[in-house]
Amino acid sequence: VDELLFDRLEQSTVDLIVCDYNLRDTTGIEFLSQLSQRLRYLPASVLISGSPPDSQELPLGAYAWLRKPFDQHQLFQLAIEAFINSDRRAGRKERIPQHVKLAKQAC
Repeated sequence: VDELLFDRLEQSTVDLIVCDYNLRDTTGIEFLSQLSQRLRYLPASVLISGSPPDSQELPLGAYAWLRKPFDQHQLFQLAIEAFINSDRRAGRKERIPQHVKLAKQAC
């Protein structure tokens, strides 16, 4: 994975990573694994794949697999759920009501 990408992620505030399983030089699982070793806080993550590998568990920080094809409503709903899950893990319960409100508005 490109070092420039890691450098930019380390210098940015990122709340969500949506990552395809099939990347050019690696897999989404390997990318998230490398990212978790470099960042103090791993953002909520959703992995996308045509068919998730059966033997692969979700890596640290990843919330769910999203199967292709998908629509924007499915992605948005999973993103909100990933935010809530990430906030619970990080002890940021004060942010959860915001995410729940967004999810209700989207439905």
